[in-house]
Amino acid sequence: MRAYHAIYERAKDGRIWAYFVDIPGVAGSGTTIEEARASLLEGVRLAREEGAEIPEPQDIIKFEEVDPAA
Repeated sequence: MRAYHAIYERAKDGRIWAYFVDIPGVAGSGTTIEEARASLLEGVRLAREEGAEIPEPQDIIKFEEVDPAA
């Protein structure tokens, strides 16, 4: 199995939210990246337990940050 790409974003209240690009509807959060990762993985476990189909990850060929104002 190939790895999935996780995104971590900081909310205005300081919590860190995490989600997978390829697994819609599954997210996690915490006060640290480690907590957010653990919460995210627990979300995947629960989704599988409930019978959700977990798609294969896409092949991302490049990730870059782009300033839309540039």
